[in-house]
Amino acid sequence: MSAQNKILGNNVVLLAQYTVGSTLTPVPIAYARNCEVDSDTDFVEKSGTQQGKWKEFEPKRSGWKMSVTCLLADDETDVWQAYNNRTLLDVYFEDAIGADWMWSGKAYIKHIKATGPIDQMASFQVEFQGTGALTYSVL
Repeated sequence: MSAQNKILGNNVVLLAQYTVGSTLTPVPIAYARNCEVDSDTDFVEKSGTQQGKWKEFEPKRSGWKMSVTCLLADDETDVWQAYNNRTLLDVYFEDAIGADWMWSGKAYIKHIKATGPIDQMASFQVEFQGTGALTYSVL
């Protein structure tokens, strides 16, 4: 991978789809400082006692989550309402410069944490629990 193909973290954005007026619109989550997508797969051991000293595994189900750390603003009511109402959201994790690629899926807000250190900007963290497949697309 060449240096020009590397993506800086500040060029990645996490969006959730909200109703704006009467239209579903992807909206960046707050003033994001950091965002990530995390996926894992469960494995079951398939080796028996006759197969020697090394274990063998087989992949089973996969899951995923997304998270974002944001600067806290006065207008974060959409995030809190989606959390309180258990709203299923469409979430997107994409290249904000040129939109060359995107991970997308449906998720619920699992966790919200607000932090207000003395003499620093207040922030909050939002973790989304994915449900169903996480899709990677080249745009």
